[in-house]
Amino acid sequence: MIDKLLFMSGYTADVIHQKGILEEEFRLLSKPVSPKDFLKRVREALDQ
Repeated sequence: MIDKLLFMSGYTADVIHQKGILEEEFRLLSKPVSPKDFLKRVREALDQ
């Protein structure tokens, strides 16, 4: 399993999961995202 993965998309989490594109345990970062929020999510992923 990949531990340090962020999946970024303009689609909602529901659509992505329905299409089978993203597994539940991966982190979804929905667009648009501010640079501050992006860096926060990257730091969270790296710290786990």
